Amino acid sequence: MVLLHAKGEAEDNQFLYECPAGSAIDDVSTAVVEIHNLQSKILQLARRLRERFFDGSPPESWTAAAISLYRATSEAASYASKDQVLHKRCLSPNILRDHLQTIEKELTVSPLMKISGTTLSQLLSGMHS
Repeated sequence: MVLLHAKGEAEDNQFLYECPAGSAIDDVSTAVVEIHNLQSKILQLARRLRERFFDGSPPESWTAAAISLYRATSEAASYASKDQVLHKRCLSPNILRDHLQTIEKELTVSPLMKISGTTLSQLLSGMHS
């Protein structure tokens, strides 16, 4: 097995990826690009949600739906963070996709989206998939 430490332009965009030593370069590069794109999308979405809905708002005032959205966002951002490198944990594209789907599901049912007049596509606009 080979452990790759991938680093992007931003310091936050780094992760570990493990693959068999005999893996084709095309397969490895496809997987690394997919993980990078999913990681970037999760971290950007988490930042936008924090700025839009949670920063400056005391947690005591959050509804159950807001708490659920915050929890899903925090868990995804934690999994996708560069801190995983420090703990020598590799990122999985499947787990990143699951976290992203969980956030999107929470957003579709969250009253925060209706109250703010924000759509999921607006939050995701400008992000690379």
